[in-house]
Amino acid sequence: MMENAGRNLAQQAIHSLRIAQVDCRSARIVVLAGSGGNGGGGICAARHLVNHGAANLVLCLSSPQKLKPVTRWQLKVFRSAGGKEVTPSELREKKTTSTSLKTDLIIDAVVGYSLRGAPRGTAQELIRWANDSSAHILSLDTPSGLDSTTGETPGDYIKATWTLTLALPKTGLSDPSKTGEIYLADIGIPRACYTAETLRIDYCGKFFGGHYRIPLRIESEGDEKVQAARQKVSKATVDRIVFLGTSSGVPTAARGTSCVALRLSNKQVVLFDCGEGSHRQIIKSKSITASRIRHIFITHLHGDHSFGLFGLINALHITSNNSKINIYGPLGIRRFVESVILISASSLDHVNIVEISGDSPPAIDIGSGITVTPRKILHVKELECYGYIVKESPRRGKLDAKAAKELGAKGRELGILACGKDIVREDGTIIEAQRVTSPPSPGIKIALLWDTYDASNAKKEATECSLLIHEATFTSEQKENAAKYGHSTAAFAVRYALEIKAKALVMTHISARFQMDNKRDEGVKPLLEEALKTLGNSSLPVVIADDFMEMQREGDEFQVRS
Repeated sequence: MMENAGRNLAQQAIHSLRIAQVDCRSARIVVLAGSGGNGGGGICAARHLVNHGAANLVLCLSSPQKLKPVTRWQLKVFRSAGGKEVTPSELREKKTTSTSLKTDLIIDAVVGYSLRGAPRGTAQELIRWANDSSAHILSLDTPSGLDSTTGETPGDYIKATWTLTLALPKTGLSDPSKTGEIYLADIGIPRACYTAETLRIDYCGKFFGGHYRIPLRIESEGDEKVQAARQKVSKATVDRIVFLGTSSGVPTAARGTSCVALRLSNKQVVLFDCGEGSHRQIIKSKSITASRIRHIFITHLHGDHSFGLFGLINALHITSNNSKINIYGPLGIRRFVESVILISASSLDHVNIVEISGDSPPAIDIGSGITVTPRKILHVKELECYGYIVKESPRRGKLDAKAAKELGAKGRELGILACGKDIVREDGTIIEAQRVTSPPSPGIKIALLWDTYDASNAKKEATECSLLIHEATFTSEQKENAAKYGHSTAAFAVRYALEIKAKALVMTHISARFQMDNKRDEGVKPLLEEALKTLGNSSLPVVIADDFMEMQREGDEFQVRS
């Protein structure tokens, strides 16, 4: 069965790389393997991939001294096939050629269904390393750190892009922000298990016929238990924010022109503005890969916010295998982009341009349960300018597994309750999901507001946002310049944040006059002092963004990564 699992995992990895438009033979692949059966399946998959020409694959073992006999045998065969290995420390320090560049795919086979409590030690470190990477992640059976029965995560866990679960669906694999898309692999269990009433999978028909892997999705309405076990979901969350350009007007030695990237849990990237040089900033960043960009939102058509579009569009046509890029911006952006791209004999076949108009346009659904709401904000009379509010869909409540078990729930019933569905027992008793799950919570909001001297039109949508990113081009000493050029002061940004009850404020779009010296805070010190003075007794966190500053999601908050 381990051989079947490993072969299926290798085939799924090749399929996943095709989705990401990467050739397996040139892809940079890291396989993370534990000491048990899950790790053995990962090592087996690594061997198959090496045999298929994956020249840039490396294997990293979490506990090489604790390998079980069958897993140790898989390692021996992998080595005989010419497989390469790295240690966890080499992986973290990027000492090898294969890991010094951006990884294309991580195969997670660290911890499987045998999870007992929160991952610790090297396993925890590898999980954190994988989540910090910009790579897609393919998990074997269940994402490491996720309880495949209850869906609970007692500690760190892998945020998978895809999960290849083995033999039968698991009730705990119901949260797409943790599992990504789910595939089911047949590893040789009796056919009757699939054709049973609870699954109703036609083993020899359109499902497994001629294959050993199928995507899990609901084919029809019916038994809620079936839906809970087989539903395919694709919600995502914003897990990182990367500031790629934080200067106002022109680039400086320390700051590029405006560009902010939001990285989602499914590894897709959403850009906000694309000033000149943004593509190079993306290449230099540690967490953002250009080929993952699917949406670009432009605030207005001043060059320091849009001139980087042309080079990026052309590069993505070459490197992204014509994956569609959606560009949104104010009226005129279509003619603006088409004129340059077509005159330069470049291609727009992979680009979809959407023009925004009006004071309060409707929210734009970018998929994965995330919407972006444009709101007109005031900058200069010659150009329309829009701020954007990013909002996640509501998250269902967390299951109290202990309380559910006390009411008699067990096994797959726990997963059904975790999905918010009631359980009706054979004796007619009902276990209500609301009794054992916490109330649903709204998804977070992130408000991105620049260039502007008045963003009052965005207040309603931005109220109580988890994070406000607002321009602070000047201090109040330059308020005449702020008024003349349609910009905000640091004091204005803080007052606005307090008015909308934002949970945190990041100030960006910094004037070139505030140059950074050897110490990070020297150049922007006047801006920070004005912000702190305006705060008064408020405990609102305030940060001034630098280029390449990253903010990591921690619960419903974002923390600056050191």
